[in-house]
Amino acid sequence: VILRSGFQQLWTHFREARGIKQRWIKSFGYFVMESVSHTIADKIIYTSKSSIEFVKRFYFWVPPTKIHWIPNFIDTQLFRPALEKDFSEKKVLGVGRLNKVKRW
Repeated sequence: VILRSGFQQLWTHFREARGIKQRWIKSFGYFVMESVSHTIADKIIYTSKSSIEFVKRFYFWVPPTKIHWIPNFIDTQLFRPALEKDFSEKKVLGVGRLNKVKRW
């Protein structure tokens, strides 16, 4: 089993929640869900080092040899600034989930 994660729901909940005491059930649920998935996974892939540090602190029983860092990246040869600077039609494309963390 390979677990690929871009973020931890528990970490996001900690950062966004106002008054953790009122939301302890949700926090506990996220902790259990992530604990099970991290424990049964053979390999775990994260896109950021801060996520890995969070996992090492909160899920300390997960062996570090299971955790791998593969950063997201943009191919700058394929997505480079256009030589032509015609901005008569302004369009924006965003790809991602509609979540506070994305700061749309």
